[in-house]
Amino acid sequence: MHKAKLVIVHGWMGTPTRDWLAWVKEGLRGEDVEVKIPRMPNTNRPKIEVWNRHLAKVVGKPDENLFMIGHSIGGRLLLRYLEGIDAKIGGAIIVASWLDKRVKPFKLKANAKMMAPWLDTPIDWKAIKRHSNQFTAIYSDNDAYVPMSAAQMIKRKLNAKVIVLHNKGHIDQTTSPPILKEIKRMLKSAEKD
Repeated sequence: MHKAKLVIVHGWMGTPTRDWLAWVKEGLRGEDVEVKIPRMPNTNRPKIEVWNRHLAKVVGKPDENLFMIGHSIGGRLLLRYLEGIDAKIGGAIIVASWLDKRVKPFKLKANAKMMAPWLDTPIDWKAIKRHSNQFTAIYSDNDAYVPMSAAQMIKRKLNAKVIVLHNKGHIDQTTSPPILKEIKRMLKSAEKD
């Protein structure tokens, strides 16, 4: 295996230094992995086409050495990105990502209209599943925005490992040992292949 590359995508109104993202990058210092945390464009009014093009530029040519983590809308973006590539990647971790309109932010009309393109296009789970053998869904049992049914759907559709955190809300703390532990597990598992 060549040097691994990890791309971590922040969520709506996020930044590369917000929440646990930079902490995970720091936790991988000394590992044989290049970590990128791109600043996604217009985070207050995210547009799926713009974010997907930006992510594709950041990633370059995807291959089995690529690993991805997406938080919240960033996880939703990873699913859309994986639908459209023609390569197999090393693995993907989806953290607290919403999959349908049963989430509180969409009760505001402006948010619902803005998020419609993200949610109204059906997810091609079969295409996504072809692009990796390793998927993990990490969710909290008391997320105010995302129901646990999202984790169960990812498990069912992608044969994903599910990690349930207790009392971690939308998983927006400054550290998250389970996320770091899981990406290290994925990287080590890929080395063995």
